[in-house]
Amino acid sequence: MNFFSLFSRKPVNSVALQLKRSFILINIAIGVFFIIYLFQAYFLYKQSRVAEQDVIRTNDLVVCVKTTDADDEKAESAISNYIVTHNPRHISEFNTDAANIEKDITDLNYYALPKQGDIDPLGFYRFKTTMQKKLALQKELLASAMNNDVAKVAAFSDSVFALDKDVDGYISLTEHMVKGLSDTRNEANLHYSKTRVVFSLISYVLISIFLVFTFYNINESIKKRAIAEERARLNEAKYKILVEDSGLTMLVVNEKGIIHFASKNIEDLLGINPVLLIGRHIIKCVSQEYRREALNVIHTIKSLGTLNNNIELQAITDSGTKKWVSCRVFSVSHDGNNEQEWQVVVWDIDEEKKLQLELEALEAERANQQKLIQDIIDNIPSVVYLKDTDTRYVMINKKMEEVTGMHADMILGVTDREVMPDEKEYSQSLEADNKVLRERSITSFEFEREKDGKMQYFWITKFPLFNDHDEVKNICGLVTDITERKEGEIKLLEAKKEAEHAKAGQEAFLANMSHEIRTPMNGIIGMGNLLLSTALNGEQKEYTENIQESALNLLAIINDILDFSKIRSGKFQLERTAFKIRHVISKAIYPLTIKAHDKLIALNLDFDENVPEVLIGDPLRLQQIIINLAGNAIKFTSVGSVDIKVSSLPAENANIGLHVDVKDSGIGIAENKLEYIFESFTQDNELTSRKYGGTGLGLTIVKQLVELQEGKISVKSRQGVGSLFSFTIPYKQGSKAQIIETIGNNEYENKNQDVLKDIRILVAEDNIINQKVVKSTLLRQGAKIVVVENGKDAIEELKTNPYDIVLMDLQMPDVDGYKATRYIRQVMKNEIPIFAMTADALKGEAEKCYEAGMNGFISKPFDPKDLYRQILNATKTSDKKTILSDIKSNIDMEKKIVDLSFLYDISDEDPQYISDVIEIFLNTMPDGLEKLKDLIDGADNWEATYKQAHFLKSSASVVRVKDMFENLGKIEVIAKGQGDKNEVKSIFSEITTALNSAMPLLQEEKNKQSSRIKSS
Repeated sequence: MNFFSLFSRKPVNSVALQLKRSFILINIAIGVFFIIYLFQAYFLYKQSRVAEQDVIRTNDLVVCVKTTDADDEKAESAISNYIVTHNPRHISEFNTDAANIEKDITDLNYYALPKQGDIDPLGFYRFKTTMQKKLALQKELLASAMNNDVAKVAAFSDSVFALDKDVDGYISLTEHMVKGLSDTRNEANLHYSKTRVVFSLISYVLISIFLVFTFYNINESIKKRAIAEERARLNEAKYKILVEDSGLTMLVVNEKGIIHFASKNIEDLLGINPVLLIGRHIIKCVSQEYRREALNVIHTIKSLGTLNNNIELQAITDSGTKKWVSCRVFSVSHDGNNEQEWQVVVWDIDEEKKLQLELEALEAERANQQKLIQDIIDNIPSVVYLKDTDTRYVMINKKMEEVTGMHADMILGVTDREVMPDEKEYSQSLEADNKVLRERSITSFEFEREKDGKMQYFWITKFPLFNDHDEVKNICGLVTDITERKEGEIKLLEAKKEAEHAKAGQEAFLANMSHEIRTPMNGIIGMGNLLLSTALNGEQKEYTENIQESALNLLAIINDILDFSKIRSGKFQLERTAFKIRHVISKAIYPLTIKAHDKLIALNLDFDENVPEVLIGDPLRLQQIIINLAGNAIKFTSVGSVDIKVSSLPAENANIGLHVDVKDSGIGIAENKLEYIFESFTQDNELTSRKYGGTGLGLTIVKQLVELQEGKISVKSRQGVGSLFSFTIPYKQGSKAQIIETIGNNEYENKNQDVLKDIRILVAEDNIINQKVVKSTLLRQGAKIVVVENGKDAIEELKTNPYDIVLMDLQMPDVDGYKATRYIRQVMKNEIPIFAMTADALKGEAEKCYEAGMNGFISKPFDPKDLYRQILNATKTSDKKTILSDIKSNIDMEKKIVDLSFLYDISDEDPQYISDVIEIFLNTMPDGLEKLKDLIDGADNWEATYKQAHFLKSSASVVRVKDMFENLGKIEVIAKGQGDKNEVKSIFSEITTALNSAMPLLQEEKNKQSSRIKSS
């Protein structure tokens, strides 16, 4: 039977046929329905698969977009944190976030397929382009922040903010499309479900007898639905995994605040298992003090329709501690019902927030400290201010407002041009500011101005303040009113001038007194010497000797007064020469033995074996000390003896401490007078002064002479028993080779020896007695003498007649000795030896004589032996000249290049000393000049150049090389004034040329001195 026989008119069993037809019709209907069902099911299935794929891809795209947006927000947060804290860690965070954003953008390309569903590819590409632009702007914003470019930071911030709106718009659009796709999928599923129900019912009615077949179809439909639902659950799980793997911490809560979903990262953040959070109210996870604020945020979103809102609050961890978190709350609504959910993205800001709060606390503390400092400086009696590097005032104190008469608002932010109307005051202040900025050092100066007819004086100090990069950040100024102190200084200066005037008058009086007394004393002593050299009977000789002794005593008193004055004025000079200690002390006390013998007392001298044979120091002052002490001891001793004990003690710096005790058995000193015995014009009592005489200056001079030589003196005494004076002076130990013998006494002690024979001497002296004394003294030794009365006659005499030496008095009428000597040296160009003869021994006449061009200095009354010695040293060319005279012939090696005369003077003509100094000069001067050259050729370090030139000038003042001393002085002046460097280089070239010429000559002279040392 075929398909069509079922519909034939042939009679058949009606029931069976009916059943058969029904069965056939039903089967046909079922077949048709089944075909239609299969076609519809296939079409719906295919449409569902496409919708599902769209949903999956769209969800993936949404996740990627949100991930990109989340990474973008983290990058913005890193930039914000860096701008606030400047912590380099945030730069690293930004770089990581930027790399994530670039990866996210790359991932977006995977989903960038042609239009699918309702996804707009152009909108997607706009989002990708916007994110790329935003990332570039963020990088430029961070670079500007790192360079502290505030203007660029603000500009880039605005640009980034503008792009945020586009990004948020695209995200909202994407969410809208996702919602649309979700609705479409729901509708498709609903339609599919309805269709299946209808067909199931029809199938149930039509083929109820075929339940197995129907159940089979229903079972197949259930399976398909289960598969679809499983796929939906898989998509939901995939979305959850994407959320959790993205690193975001997310919560989903309903409108009542009950948590429906918590990502696994919540456990890392708060230490709470996310499962335990499900069903808990979100407010219970928030610290009590922030709960109201959190509810207000949700209310604001709910009432105002805000898409999202941020809030910073403290969350409660599982351990009960509090942690700072930042939350971004999104409103999530569902179509078709009134149910509303809130999506909360949470991230940890605990460290950043604590740092921020700490910074805020520090800022508050800084503000308090600044206020405290301001209060302090406001109460400082001096003006205090700060300027920026543009010299604009940024801070002042109350005192400045008082001094300027201007309110702070008028001063802050302006320069001195607006504050100081006086041009001089403004220029001086601006110059000081520029100096502080340029030299980065303190500068101080005094400023004066007239106000209300009265002078005001201020001392201004300015100094730089530096930042962490050692750059000058501010100029701080301190202005102190020193008007009262300045007025006091002016009064003190006036008083000082008056005192100096009085002192000058005193010195002038002493000088005049010295000259007036010593001039006739010269005549008395000179005539006495001449008289003693004639044939006298016993009585005449006794009278003459008494006259001489009285004159010498008077001269001693004058010398005491002059020595005392010179010591007090600081003009006392000490010699440094080698001498035989036993000879010097024995010679000093020899004249005192006669006095002791006359008083029938013993004068004993004892030397320890440890006393060196030769010492280096001032033998004349040592004799003066011993003569004073021994003379006093003899004067105040009537019975017994005076004992002088000489010993040596170890002293510092390899010196020998010469210790001398002078002990007597005289009247002694009262115990209450011992502490005053060395004071000026002091004696034990008036009876002592009347009985024994004296000025009371002897012990004062002794003490000062000892202390001038860095020694110490002391006294022990008992009244009626005697006294013990002890002193110790440090000397350097010398050798016999250092002792320079000039002319032996026997050469001129014999009046008939003619030691000055044929020496032509010109004497300029206005005092008739002195003329006779000098003339007779010199004629007796065979000299040829011409005497003139003033310097003018001496000049005329030198123009017409040759002489070997000139003895020049200083104080003469018409032309004095100074003027005459200068004329002879500078105009006549005559190098004849000129020796000064003067009775003025107070005011440093020796120095003045050398400055005028004289060769020596002879004090009146003169010692004939000393006079003979100096004349012979200056005129003779025999072996009896001093080493200095002998050496001067060697110095003529090149007088214009090298001059060692000063070295020979200060060395006491010690060849070892001269050799050592020349060797030091040869070893150090080239290196010193090389250092000076580096400073000149280098940067403008004028201060170091000045110091180096000054340092080298000290050496050049001892070893005189042609113009070196003067040229170094010129460099000093130029460096101090920061002058022309080319001029300095030119002067330095002259120095090096002179030194190169002098080096072989100095080496030759050193070799000569070494030979002299070996021969001795």
